[in-house]
Amino acid sequence: MNRLEVEKEGNNDFWYSSRVIDQGDLSTYYGYETFDAVGYTIRAGKITPMIFSGPAELNEKDVIDMLREGYTYARSKNIPADWLTFPLPIHLVSPRFELQDFNLEVGINPTFLLEKDGVNAYAIVNGFLIDLQKEVGTFKNAMIYR
Repeated sequence: MNRLEVEKEGNNDFWYSSRVIDQGDLSTYYGYETFDAVGYTIRAGKITPMIFSGPAELNEKDVIDMLREGYTYARSKNIPADWLTFPLPIHLVSPRFELQDFNLEVGINPTFLLEKDGVNAYAIVNGFLIDLQKEVGTFKNAMIYR
């Protein structure tokens, strides 16, 4: 996974648009962050059945709970037109957005869950690893899909 930096207008800050960039034998590569996922199962994230009226209805504690329940996308009616990203670890999507079948392949945005013993233990949202038990991670931004 690679977190691609996208500059904001004015070139004084950036946001991340992450992608899976390679698969297979990666023994000749290194990463700034690594995680040994032996014993974990990859699970696709779901879209919340509830449609929020706007992003202000979401808070960090509720989002962590949603991730634990398997939701990595939250439906929202009113997403400001000038927003490119969302600061909480869940992707914002329009009410009509439909998820494609989950295939972990080169080019996709890395968003999924890691399950162990029937429990969602980690969430990967836009390439950022979030420990759902400790509620920690180095998260910068989620994506918005209209």
